[in-house]
Amino acid sequence: MKQISIIIVICLSIITIATMLSCSDGSNSHQDFETICSEPVEEPAPGILVYSGCQPPITIDRLATQRIELINNSHAKDVSWDVLRAFLMEDATNEETYSEEVACGEFAEKVHNNAESEGIKSAIAVINLKSTEPHALNAFNTIDKGLIYIDCTGPEREYEKAHSYLYDKVAYVSIGKELGFMSIGRKPVFSYDVYEFRKEMYKSNIWESVGIVQSVEIYW
Repeated sequence: MKQISIIIVICLSIITIATMLSCSDGSNSHQDFETICSEPVEEPAPGILVYSGCQPPITIDRLATQRIELINNSHAKDVSWDVLRAFLMEDATNEETYSEEVACGEFAEKVHNNAESEGIKSAIAVINLKSTEPHALNAFNTIDKGLIYIDCTGPEREYEKAHSYLYDKVAYVSIGKELGFMSIGRKPVFSYDVYEFRKEMYKSNIWESVGIVQSVEIYW
C-alpha cells in the first residue's frame, strides 16, 4: 500500500508540475503581447477611441493566426494632403489583389509601414460596423486638411485595373452613417456633408459602402 501511495503521490506531483509549466507557457505568451493595446489614451469624440504606442489587437489573415505589426518611425511627421496623395499614388500596396481570402488589415498594415518608412506619420483605423465585420484602413493627420482616412482595398473593377492608384480612396467616416469612399484620382472632398452632396456627381469615383459606422478605433 505504501508503494502504491508513493506512486500516486509521484504521479500527482508530475501532473502538478506539468500544469504549472503549461500555465507558465501561457503567461509567457501573454508577456509576448504586453504591447497589445488595451486602454485608449484619448476619446476625442463619442464613439472614437485613440490608442498610441502599442500594437492593435487585430490580425492580418482570415484564420486569425498572425497579428498586425506596426513599424513606427520616430522621425515620421504629419504632412500636407499633396504630399500624402503623392505617396499614395506611388505606393504599390494597391496593386495587390484584394479578395475575401485576404484580410483588409494586411493592406492597412502595409500602407502604414510604407508611409512610416517614408517619414509620413500614419495610423491604422478599425471601423466597427453594424451587422457586419469591422473594416481596417489608414488614418493620417494632415497639416492642411486635418484627419483623413484612406482605404486601398476594393473588388476588381475594369478601369481601375489599368489605373491601380484609383484603388486608393478617401474614406468618409461618421458615426451612425454609411462608410463612404471616393477615389483620389479626382479632387476628393474632406467633409462628410460635402461628400454626400457630391457623390451623385462623381458616381464613377464612388465605391459602394460596406456598412454603417458604429465606432472607430485609431492606433498610432
